[in-house]
Amino acid sequence: MLEKPKILIVDDRQENLVALRTILSDVNAEVIEVTNGNDALTATLNHHFALAILDVQMPGMDGYELADYMQRDSSTDKIPVIFLTANSSAEDKISKGYERGAVDYLVKPYDPFILLSKVSVFLTLYRQRLELKNYSEQLESAYKELETFSYSVSHDLRAPLRHVSGYVELLNKHFNSELPEKGQHYLSSIGDSVRIMGMLIDDLLQFSRTGRMEMHQSDLDMNEIVKEVKESLCKDNPDRKIEWVLGKLPSINGDEAMLKLVWTNLLSNAVKFTRTRKKARIGIGARKDNKELVFFVRDNGVGFDMQYAQKLFGVFQRLHPTEEFEGTGIGLANVHRIVLRHGGRTWAEAEPDKGAVFYFSIPNK
Repeated sequence: MLEKPKILIVDDRQENLVALRTILSDVNAEVIEVTNGNDALTATLNHHFALAILDVQMPGMDGYELADYMQRDSSTDKIPVIFLTANSSAEDKISKGYERGAVDYLVKPYDPFILLSKVSVFLTLYRQRLELKNYSEQLESAYKELETFSYSVSHDLRAPLRHVSGYVELLNKHFNSELPEKGQHYLSSIGDSVRIMGMLIDDLLQFSRTGRMEMHQSDLDMNEIVKEVKESLCKDNPDRKIEWVLGKLPSINGDEAMLKLVWTNLLSNAVKFTRTRKKARIGIGARKDNKELVFFVRDNGVGFDMQYAQKLFGVFQRLHPTEEFEGTGIGLANVHRIVLRHGGRTWAEAEPDKGAVFYFSIPNK
């Protein structure tokens, strides 16, 4: 349940405080009254206010000075301020009030219904901000719980999987020759399933860690990262004929380990999905769009149907059968999560049997 909002009213004349208190009596809020600027500042240390109504003319610290102090403090600079003044002709003073963060300026004698309506609007906005904040906190808490659950489940699955794998190895080692051909086939299928399950667990743990890892951002040369990933893939696929078309990439500010994982996933996918081609062609480049840098990986592989494009970056989403192309369906989900943490976005374009282009953007700081 949301706490009742609080309104700070500051006026050195008791009769004005009584009038304001009466006007606000029907508002569902707690009203805190003070008679000078120093007490008002003390009150802001002890309470979170939805709104402040300040008299301009007060002895000592006037309303403008009080608003100045409130604007300088990060804990009070977001409090909306309504100024009340008896001077209706001083336009320069009214302008001065707005410069100090005033959201409204009323001249005495003011219409109580107008003041009440303005106060109601700001209280509604305050409640909506609190609801949004509470919702965001709940969402963040649920997200962390899901991450922890995912990590725990993946970790706990390793033990029974090791047992299954161990017994498969023992059967193959000591009893393989005694098994009929069909039995050997069954055992081989079990071994393959265990390996796939192991890959799934590894990828799921990596996906979980990506969401929990602290980011360490620095200036990065994307050309060096891509070069390192490309050389690793070439060593792993010595028999493949791949034409690499490398464009000049801009430097960015980001987490090196995470972005290396992005390039590893995108380039390894390009290598995988072009293996049906006699000569694979993989292009890497970048462009500047508005306030972001857009990077892309283009290939001449098997492509996919664009009507399923929205599934690409989801967990365990696959557009090709496992029998044709191995994988767990987590790589692109990792790409999406990492890019999102950098403030960017991911998308793709393709045509069946005519290749694909995968994009990701990073804000250009």
